[in-house]
Amino acid sequence: EAGDAVSAAGYIRNAFEDALPIRRRAEINQIKSALISHGALAASMTGTGSAVFALYDSKAAAQGARDAISREYNKCFATELTRGTPISTDETA
Repeated sequence: EAGDAVSAAGYIRNAFEDALPIRRRAEINQIKSALISHGALAASMTGTGSAVFALYDSKAAAQGARDAISREYNKCFATELTRGTPISTDETA
């Protein structure tokens, strides 16, 4: 169902995490564990590792996690997903 954060969380995975050097993988896993321990439904590394993100079921949960995590990690942000205009599949659009 559209907008179902719990369902979306089951699809969050980044195969690049498996290719990381052991030390870097441990660091990413530590950050992901911290996010999950603060209520994240899922957490993953972005792309090839410039950031780690988490999905929360409420704005309050995300902000609370940001406040707690920012004590240990200096660049933490809470943002909201937005629903943009769907990309047209019509090549003439």
